[in-house]
Amino acid sequence: MSDYSLYSNKQTDFLQQRAFFGTDKNTQRFDVMKYPWYDKNNNKQQGNDWNWDEVTIKNDISDHELNLEDSQRFVTRKGLQRAIFLDSLNGRGPAFMFAQVSNLPEMEAAITTWNHFEVNKHSRTYTKHLRAFYKDPAEVFDESFTDPELVKIADSISSVYNKCYKSVIKWIYYNQNDLTLTPEEIEEIESDFIMAWVEVNILEGIRFYPFFSSIWAIEHTTGYMQELKEDLIFICRDENEHLNLTQHTLKLFKRNEDEGFSETFKKLIPRIKERYYQAYREECDWADYLFSKGSYLGMNATIMKQYMNYLVVRRMLAIGLTPDANQLGGSIVTVNPIKWVEDYVVNDEEEKLPQKENVLNYVTNAIDDDIADVEDVVSKISKLFRRK
Repeated sequence: MSDYSLYSNKQTDFLQQRAFFGTDKNTQRFDVMKYPWYDKNNNKQQGNDWNWDEVTIKNDISDHELNLEDSQRFVTRKGLQRAIFLDSLNGRGPAFMFAQVSNLPEMEAAITTWNHFEVNKHSRTYTKHLRAFYKDPAEVFDESFTDPELVKIADSISSVYNKCYKSVIKWIYYNQNDLTLTPEEIEEIESDFIMAWVEVNILEGIRFYPFFSSIWAIEHTTGYMQELKEDLIFICRDENEHLNLTQHTLKLFKRNEDEGFSETFKKLIPRIKERYYQAYREECDWADYLFSKGSYLGMNATIMKQYMNYLVVRRMLAIGLTPDANQLGGSIVTVNPIKWVEDYVVNDEEEKLPQKENVLNYVTNAIDDDIADVEDVVSKISKLFRRK
């Protein structure tokens, strides 16, 4: 144990340091990095910079009031309410759960940049639209705490974050007070930490997509809500980088014995799989609720459930887990049931004129979210250049 602090003058060999739960924090230096991938991820996150208020929404206001069907207004309202909860949780979760016990400068930097986007861009963007669509946005915010469906899914997700947060605080407290954790306590803390990364992976790679895809379906079939569509493309591009970060970290826990998580990860595999299956069931229930006021052209509960199956399968395979069809409604969906949505996820293929529309391309292209190895990265980048 050591007096775990924000800064220590003890010289540290970062190449021998654990990514998390290591020794005291030290100088933020980037000349020697144990995991350069995280520095690259950090640069990509920052390269995707944008301002929450740069997309004007005057046309969406009239669309929402005059052109949308009641079912589409309901989907928009509930989607915004839930998205604000998700990004509120993820706006503080990475900092409080992960950054506090991060010991590598490149890891710490990537996490703090991640946090910046969730708080200062995503949540404020959702609020911008709520203020535009409703005379009393406070009423919509307050409704989030009384809607049983929202409360149920919020409790499910936040319980994993809260458990990890308490374990991190316990670890810090024991270190600062020269107390000794038992092997059982250490394994419990490690388990909570891994499950939190799993939960964030599910949130970034699955939970946001019912809202993204349902709004994009409105724009795709009617041309309405173009400005909310563009804001969600910005946000989705960010979430894909965050998804990449969680996938890379989970594979690090699984494969790299030096990080001290691999044995615990192996023990947790049944529990990790069950969490993905539970998320699938919860998202299917949410789909039924989301379209309880009616479906519309391009999107309904059945399509949404198929899409959730597809996403869960992709996310599990990306971290080396084999999905069980029996746990996913009896089937495994391997082909995107709403192929057109990929046009919104990968959106930087052509240059847009700033004077004609809101610019969606800043510095980097959004690469597919299931990157596994360096060879895959090279292959995907080559394809992007050939396409251009």
